[in-house]
Amino acid sequence: MSASRGVSRRIKRYWVVYALMLPALIAIALFSYLPMAGIYMAFTNYKLGRGFQAVFSGQFIGLTHFSRLFSNVMFTRTLINTIVINLLKLLFSFPAPIIFAVLVNEVRTRRYKRVIQTVSYLPSFLSSVVIYGLLMGLLSPSYGLINSLLNALGKETIHFLGVPRYFRTILVSIDVWRYTGWEAIIYLAAITSIDQEQYEAATIDGATRVQQVFFVTLPSLRDLIILMFILRVGTIMSSDFEMIFQLLSPPLYSVGDVIDTFVYRIGLIKAEFSFSTAVGVFKSLVGLALILITNRLAKHFGSTGIW
Repeated sequence: MSASRGVSRRIKRYWVVYALMLPALIAIALFSYLPMAGIYMAFTNYKLGRGFQAVFSGQFIGLTHFSRLFSNVMFTRTLINTIVINLLKLLFSFPAPIIFAVLVNEVRTRRYKRVIQTVSYLPSFLSSVVIYGLLMGLLSPSYGLINSLLNALGKETIHFLGVPRYFRTILVSIDVWRYTGWEAIIYLAAITSIDQEQYEAATIDGATRVQQVFFVTLPSLRDLIILMFILRVGTIMSSDFEMIFQLLSPPLYSVGDVIDTFVYRIGLIKAEFSFSTAVGVFKSLVGLALILITNRLAKHFGSTGIW
């Protein structure tokens, strides 16, 4: 009774805050939790023509779709590609915002700092279609700027967007360029909350600016970096579908076909909704397991983790 009374008192006291949270909670319930009922499709033989009722009234076939999933050669290829691409992004895209935030924090002229921050945010507002258009302007074999320069130097034309060995490099480079400035906002906000007396004490002890970064700034960001790392690891089975879909072509399937594009072809083009749902369930379970494991490891090494 005491716990329920405490909750009711808190709601009465902060009712304005809870009222502001209500639309977000309704949206989460409608678009995140309610659709989870469709997971049942992964265990049935769903037919599109039967309508919504077939989600729950379809023939129950157990783990048939999952066994088919793990025996599918195409899925094995997409799984490997997904993991490799996201590990490359984790290696290059994850530390980029941290490094960028530290460098921006070291800029002493406020005007220059604002210009740098504004310019770095802009790519995150561009759609994948616009970015693809920019890539074509740079890498197109017929009118691209880079190939035009290569031809002017007497070099042969390179089909950057049609050769498998360039695909992952281009994709990871786009990710770094597109999201570094945006994700750096979190780290810049955390840096501004660091007690300035720590920097003053380090200066008195004779520490240089570089030493202050390594012994004051980065240690202060430790828990935030670990938190962001855990969240990033949890998305290792997901991909930037829109960007990959724009770049992907049959010659690039061996290195660029990921789980999301595989689900698109199986679920929407071939209309195998139950099988594509099974793929989604598998991806979600792996993501959940990765979050739980990395969170446990983070707490084992002294961090607060997510919870």
